[in-house]
Amino acid sequence: MEPRSRHAELLSADAELRLAIYDRADHRFLIVEERVRSYESGDADNPTLVPFPRDASWRPWWQIDAQVRDGVFATIEDALSEARLLLANGC
Repeated sequence: MEPRSRHAELLSADAELRLAIYDRADHRFLIVEERVRSYESGDADNPTLVPFPRDASWRPWWQIDAQVRDGVFATIEDALSEARLLLANGC
């Protein structure tokens, strides 16, 4: 089942990883792992990962890579707790 609405997000200490909490049509929650890929060097096969910008400066050669993590949670609190654990353990 696909993610629908975004409810929360947590950013890693180095700002290179963001875990977002989404709901699904069945009223359960899941975690989506997001990273910013930079294609500035022109190498489409090997982009570099860059930190999420802390301001509104977004570069045209950046792209967000989003991957749904395994696991479905009954409540948003459960999903947030799992996301915090993932970040604490280095994901």
